[in-house]
Amino acid sequence: MENPIIRYLILIVFIFIPNLGATENFNGTYALKGYSCNDPGLFSRTIKGAEFYNDESYCTLQSKTNVRGMNALLFDAKCSSEGEEHIKRVMLMKGYEKVIYIIQDGWVGEFLRCD
Repeated sequence: MENPIIRYLILIVFIFIPNLGATENFNGTYALKGYSCNDPGLFSRTIKGAEFYNDESYCTLQSKTNVRGMNALLFDAKCSSEGEEHIKRVMLMKGYEKVIYIIQDGWVGEFLRCD
């Protein structure tokens, strides 16, 4: 007779394994298309796990949701900038080769991977 706990653990593994490390697929430093990686200025973005660095702000990416049918993840981003905190929605989507799209309400940026 099979142990029901083992069956339960196997089910848990199959549910959660695909989501492990999904944000790491976006790890890197990026420059807005049209700007140099050598001197991106205010037009660079850095993603390290659940950390997102944007111009002069810092965000923690939370509540990760896979976007069905797309190579994209949707987050609630808890951000801090100039002493103020706010929450916004951010979607990261893989493009061709070394391109990602960063999508926010009313704005889309095409970024090229620098590293």
